[in-house]
Amino acid sequence: MEGGPDKTKGAAEAAVEKPKELAQEAARGGSERTPWIALSGVIIVVAVLVAVVLTIAFLLYFLV
Repeated sequence: MEGGPDKTKGAAEAAVEKPKELAQEAARGGSERTPWIALSGVIIVVAVLVAVVLTIAFLLYFLV
């Protein structure tokens, strides 16, 4: 295996960034990743809202 576990660990740590750093990068807007950061945030919010609505709908359907 090339690089060994130390190199892989460094790559994994580099891939995980703090949310504050990502928010600052998105706010600056100069990076190529800015649209993807913003889109990821929107997708997460929409997914949570859909999950809540579906949960309420299923509870109403099965309990009423």
